[in-house]
Amino acid sequence: MKILVTINHLEKWGGSEKFVSFLIKGFQELGHCVYLLSLIKGDPYLEMIHKGVIPFNSEIKYDIAICTHNSTVADIWATSIIQICHGIYPYLEQPILGIDGHIAVSNEVKSRLKKHGISSEVIMNPVDIEKGFDVNTPYADVLSLCQGEEANNILKETCKSMGVTFKYHNKHHNENKNIDSLINRSKLIIGTGRAVIEAISQRKQIILFDTRHYDGHVGNGLLTYDQLEDAAATNYSGRNMPIINSNRIKQEILQGLNIDFDNRMYHYIVQHNHYITICKKIINYSSDCKSRFSFKKLFIKKRKIVDLRTQAEKIRWMDLPVNSNKND
Repeated sequence: MKILVTINHLEKWGGSEKFVSFLIKGFQELGHCVYLLSLIKGDPYLEMIHKGVIPFNSEIKYDIAICTHNSTVADIWATSIIQICHGIYPYLEQPILGIDGHIAVSNEVKSRLKKHGISSEVIMNPVDIEKGFDVNTPYADVLSLCQGEEANNILKETCKSMGVTFKYHNKHHNENKNIDSLINRSKLIIGTGRAVIEAISQRKQIILFDTRHYDGHVGNGLLTYDQLEDAAATNYSGRNMPIINSNRIKQEILQGLNIDFDNRMYHYIVQHNHYITICKKIINYSSDCKSRFSFKKLFIKKRKIVDLRTQAEKIRWMDLPVNSNKND
């Protein structure tokens, strides 16, 4: 099949960018011809092209178009048009009406869509569970992937007082393409969102914790197998879970560094997040979605984006322009 994957920006390695890279990898391994549309291009885009992805061509009719952002849907001709709805905050991730289907990455997003009369299917974030690394040099006892400055300051001071090595990588300040390798070489990972599934996929303990500007103080501490379903319900954001007191973070770090990893957590991620499984689910879902309109006619004349956010959420997010390079 000819499969088109679209994204607003592919210039740095963030959550939606990783999502797209795994879709491309999976579709290619399944034997499909993959095309790519990115409005803003950088090294990740060039890397995808180098791996055999074909640049978007508006004259081609695609079997499936997987649209990651609502800014990328115009002038696409495809049998089935699907939008990935990643989160509840960024404007770029708000759903567009009239396409053939919507995929929600969590039950939280599915619930928001349902309130606005939009049906969807939950298909979680993809991850690679068969990573291989040549470098085994230890990196850190504690690796933070938190995006909140407050969270990283708390963790830095706590680890210093404990005498354990601490490193942090905030994707907005010190992005690192090889973050998988750094996770592999660290003992304990701290963060929310994709950091959780990346850590568990490498059988690393994960503390769910952050202080992002739009969510405030979130996270319940060291994640256990029994908490995975609840954590996955909001894409591991921690929004629906009890908040850990920052004074308890030392206790959580000590526990995380000294207990054995629960392999049931790894098998949960294999079952729900392996990128090949995700790609197969998307193809199956797309085949059930029948194209109802001429795509170009629809989006030239009837394009409408539905904003799922409350006014308070818009204010907390500090809404960004459509072509911004920041995302949830």
